[in-house]
Amino acid sequence: MKVLMLGWELPPLQVGGLGMICYELVKELSKRNIPLIYIMPLGPDDAHSEFARLIVAENHFLGRKVKPNLISVPGAFMPYQSSEKYEEDYELSLLKRKGRGKVTKADLYGPNLPTEIDLYAKRVYNIVDSLDFDVIHAHDWLTYPAAIGIANKTGKPLVVHIHNTIYDRYLGNSSQWERDIEYNGLKRADIVIAISHFIKNIIVEKYGINPKKIRVIHHGKNTLIGNIKDIPAPNFKNKKVVLFTGRVTIQKGVEYLIMAAKKVLEKRKDVVFVIMGGGDPPYLRQMMDLAAQLGISKDVLFNGKPYTFEEGKALYKIADCYVMPSVSEPFGIVPMEAMKYGTPSIVTKQSGVSEALSNVFKVDFWDTKEMANKILNLLSYDVLHKQMKDYGIVEIENRTWEEPVNQLIDAYNESINMKK
Repeated sequence: MKVLMLGWELPPLQVGGLGMICYELVKELSKRNIPLIYIMPLGPDDAHSEFARLIVAENHFLGRKVKPNLISVPGAFMPYQSSEKYEEDYELSLLKRKGRGKVTKADLYGPNLPTEIDLYAKRVYNIVDSLDFDVIHAHDWLTYPAAIGIANKTGKPLVVHIHNTIYDRYLGNSSQWERDIEYNGLKRADIVIAISHFIKNIIVEKYGINPKKIRVIHHGKNTLIGNIKDIPAPNFKNKKVVLFTGRVTIQKGVEYLIMAAKKVLEKRKDVVFVIMGGGDPPYLRQMMDLAAQLGISKDVLFNGKPYTFEEGKALYKIADCYVMPSVSEPFGIVPMEAMKYGTPSIVTKQSGVSEALSNVFKVDFWDTKEMANKILNLLSYDVLHKQMKDYGIVEIENRTWEEPVNQLIDAYNESINMKK
């Protein structure tokens, strides 16, 4: 079995959880001696993976003239009217790199994402002529146009992995072109891998995808963070620390944590809430204003920017409680990272990770009274805190990627057999 995997990021060039998950899958597949080619859109000239043959689509075409069949790719996002239009967009995509000499994390999701998606689809469409593979595995909506194009071109089976939907990212408030891309990929796929039953239910209900072709495969733990160096943690001066790490967006439900914080601080004054992460600037400002309006701004601390693995690891080790207050979370890998370092966690029932974990507290995102009660219980009862800490560490240690990849290989074989 030879796998062609399409993904938008791969460590060390990654922005969030998607890159980490791709890394874990690629690493585990390599242990099974499964030949794997991974194509990502952008990357440094010397991009390399120890677990797969890594191809950077943009680098593959640097200095080459546009081919006529780049102009029209079945299943791609938008057809180009002329090779001149393609070359114009191609030059624009390079402008952000001009003079820097290397690709950065910021380049992966640039200012003109529709163009990048389209360019990726057309580049991949041409690259695959020289590649040998049995199955296509595409990660998330950004790669679906490329995946559809090469599936139609080669007749190879298509497995698409859905890590989130527009109904998670924007709570349904998205553009039509994003919805169309996501729907077309899910519809065209021979098998869909959903990362939770939560997300499976969304794509069945919202997109009408046949549930018989959906396979739910939960994530294992993040092994990357274990290799991150230790850095000094902040000193919060005898305060109990309640932590949130992640993008500060409407999807993540930070306002519900802040409202719960108000209730906690009415009972205990020795608590500080740390909101670690960047995100949507208007929403971030709203959250800061909300803390001020509730009179708790001195007890709710924002860093207002993306955090590093090193910073996250340092905070997990000192936090007394981690809260993921998401309104809609396809999975949610971060509580598992916190638990690995001994931080008891609270997650919302509107998350995929709540299906997979036992040793966490689970609440509805909107029930701020219950969220506050759960926080107070963890901060006030040492025996409970220790039990949640110890059991959580053991549970996460046992969450390897072996079983998820066994299930993935079964899905590969099933899709291949469909074509026989």
